[in-house]
Amino acid sequence: RSLAVRRHRASCRGLSTFARDFEFESMARRPMYEACPRWLIEQCQIGESSTVVDLGCGSGIVTELLLERSARSRDFHVIAVDPSEWELEIARSRIRDSRVTFIHGTAQDAVGRLAQADVDAVVLCNVLHQVPRADRRSLLEGAFALLRPGGLVGANTLFYDGGVPRHTWAFYVRWMAEARSILARELSTWEEPVTTPVARQRLSPQQHRELLQTIGFEDVHIEELPFEWTLEDWEALCRYSVFIQGALSPGIDLELGSRALIEGVRIAFRTLGIQAVPRGWLHCVARRPSIAAA
Repeated sequence: RSLAVRRHRASCRGLSTFARDFEFESMARRPMYEACPRWLIEQCQIGESSTVVDLGCGSGIVTELLLERSARSRDFHVIAVDPSEWELEIARSRIRDSRVTFIHGTAQDAVGRLAQADVDAVVLCNVLHQVPRADRRSLLEGAFALLRPGGLVGANTLFYDGGVPRHTWAFYVRWMAEARSILARELSTWEEPVTTPVARQRLSPQQHRELLQTIGFEDVHIEELPFEWTLEDWEALCRYSVFIQGALSPGIDLELGSRALIEGVRIAFRTLGIQAVPRGWLHCVARRPSIAAA
């Protein structure tokens, strides 16, 4: 226990939201996950000569899908942005394509650096819930500024009001109770955070629509895609640093937190006798008005 406590305290002192060996890679490779970026790519009407900003590109899953869509075109360009050096390291090692420009920084930083860009689409795949609610408007305003007239923004989020069916609440309660019980045995100093994690600062589908409309977007389309999460899906999510910190504590030792969450979700599945847990994924697409409509 003393070793775990020391590691926990060290983690608190040197907290990084993203961490090596705890990237989104394991979750991004789940078959269920690929349906989400494919929806965004289709709805954003990305063509052979488009310029696309992939905000929050992570390990490059969406960037790869974008390149596959326009594999034969040398006029296609992706600007891939992410705040995690380790995620970008994975993306750079995987993607060797001169049509991609990688930028290290947050989505908000990139908006400022690319303010004069003229792009056809901005894609934010599972980025919104990682941005504090108070900052989401400025982020989407920046995306609006990046787009050419008539350009499209596509965004999705797993964390929104209405995404968790009421009949599944027992699963989450049991899962978190088991995980925290494990942590209590391992860490005598561990306490639940008193602040609300960013991912829990949720908006409803209608609030997302209104936010986009008040910024100036038109043709706003909102769609909830239902998915059945298997145990393997949840285990993959439990290996992602941002989720571990959001579910447990910003200062949690990631290895310990991941193990507690994985053990907890296994117990919840077993004791509740379930094979999958349904959950919605909110998708939005909207257009910057054309010059004629402005």
